[in-house]
Amino acid sequence: MVPNGSIITYVGQWPHGLLQSADDVVSGVSAELAAAGLPLRSPAQVNAGLATVAGGFFTVTLQLQTETGLDFGTTDDVVSLIRHAVYDVTGSFPVSDSIPYVQTPAGGVSTGQPGVTPVACLAGSSTDTTGAFSLSCWLRNLTTTGFTTVGVLAIAVVLGFFLFFAGAHRSE
Repeated sequence: MVPNGSIITYVGQWPHGLLQSADDVVSGVSAELAAAGLPLRSPAQVNAGLATVAGGFFTVTLQLQTETGLDFGTTDDVVSLIRHAVYDVTGSFPVSDSIPYVQTPAGGVSTGQPGVTPVACLAGSSTDTTGAFSLSCWLRNLTTTGFTTVGVLAIAVVLGFFLFFAGAHRSE
């Protein structure tokens, strides 16, 4: 259960709408969520990478607070509202999304899953939602949000090693 007044951390990978920037999409979705009783508690974290306005996806992390006056049965109910808002703004549903944390008004933290604590990646970073470095988060953000400078350099280093060892092997 997600009690009214809970603070929800949401992580998703959203499509760009037709001729919309990532900021335009987040602004439109945020307005719809606020009208539905899920206003943002802090500015959205967005990593658009090299995704273009004409297509592609970007990663977004939202911190929302439920102000509907009613409790939600599960985190799936909240995700459903967010997916609907993304669809209204972009014409497409999110590629992936999750709610890794829910802080209840009593101060407890719930994941919506009994006995399971899922960890998700923060948008555009190499850390997970616990703040720890995660190679899988770095790789996921590298491959899903476009190549960043660090990503391009990492690929160049790997390619350089491959070419160096392939050339050294030929000279033998």
